[in-house]
Amino acid sequence: MVIGSALLVFGCSGDPNEKANELYVQAVQLVESAKQVGSYSAALPLYDQARDRLERIASQYSGSNIAVNLISGQTKISNLTLSEFQELGSLLKRLAKAEQDPFSCALVVAETIREKDDRVSALWAIADGFAQAGQFPQALTVANSITEEGWKAGALADIAGRLVESGQFAQALTVADSITKEGAKAFALANVAGGFANAGQSEQAASILTQALEVANSITEKGAKAGTLANIASGLTQAGQFPRALDVANTIAEAKAKAWTLADIADGLAKAGQNEQMGPILAQALTVATAIEDEFWKAFTLAGIVDELAKVEQTKQATQLFSHALEIANTIVDKEKKVETLVAIANGLGQTGQTEQAIQLFSRTLGIAVAIKNGATKAFVLADVVGGLAQVGEHKQVERLFSQALNIANTLQLLEDLALANIAGELAE
Repeated sequence: MVIGSALLVFGCSGDPNEKANELYVQAVQLVESAKQVGSYSAALPLYDQARDRLERIASQYSGSNIAVNLISGQTKISNLTLSEFQELGSLLKRLAKAEQDPFSCALVVAETIREKDDRVSALWAIADGFAQAGQFPQALTVANSITEEGWKAGALADIAGRLVESGQFAQALTVADSITKEGAKAFALANVAGGFANAGQSEQAASILTQALEVANSITEKGAKAGTLANIASGLTQAGQFPRALDVANTIAEAKAKAWTLADIADGLAKAGQNEQMGPILAQALTVATAIEDEFWKAFTLAGIVDELAKVEQTKQATQLFSHALEIANTIVDKEKKVETLVAIANGLGQTGQTEQAIQLFSRTLGIAVAIKNGATKAFVLADVVGGLAQVGEHKQVERLFSQALNIANTLQLLEDLALANIAGELAE
């Protein structure tokens, strides 16, 4: 009787190697099944079941051959070592979550990017995507995972801006205060101040704006300080706080940043339907632009200001501003930059109905283009001139000047085709 009982016990316990092998075969089958399903979400439960089998092998049959071989790496689970199988679990969980949430999917992809700048740029974009969708906790988690402080500051500033847009001013202020980089912090604070101001909380807005300006003015590097103040003014402009924006613009010492900021405020006024206030601000911008020493930036800034001149409703005032812009353009020595600026002014004149003056200026500009020595540059400049003429709509004059441009282009030896292609492209438009 005792012998029979013993046999019964041993028969129930079975061979540990056999039991471990059964669990191993089940695990492999589950992994193979997981490979066949159409989504990570469906694969994850199968993976979890396979992991359960393997954990039972390790805990209940640790002395079995299969357990030893799994640990040593001699035996694999569907071509995966035990270590690789375990790593697959966390990835599968993230991928399954990513299937349900496009931002999470983007995050998974971003974390695989090796190039540092590309990776942090992607993380910034994802953080902003979460914020745009109103998922602010996720946005802050992603932003705070960025290790490079400058990029992190920019991402947090964007989130603060999104919080302002959603009316969550107190939380926006908390985020802005957490930013360590002065430029981004000052911009975020100014954005928050604009939100409070628009909500009628003027005292709170004034206090926060003062804080933003204190941060900006603590920056010692001239260019960075000018850029930060310009960003603050831009934020105030976007919030419709034009007088405050103008006050900040007038504290900017660098001519280039100040001129662009004034033009930006004028553009904001135009978008708000307050065109009558644009003239004096653009006149100031033009005066400031004369102080820009670098000819590239002078020409580029002047072209930007000229784009706004066409929006000035008072014809007499607009004419005076165009004359002022032309005076500044005439001081530019570099022929290419001069032509680009004159084309911008001529285009502006055409947009405001001053067709004859525009054609005369285009004709004069074409004469300057002839003197440009570099063939490639000349080709592109000719295209700019002809494109501007086409926009004016005076076809007879366009044809006449086009013939002149074509004659010039035909003198460009190896670059003739390039010149003709550019001119043809502009005419086609």
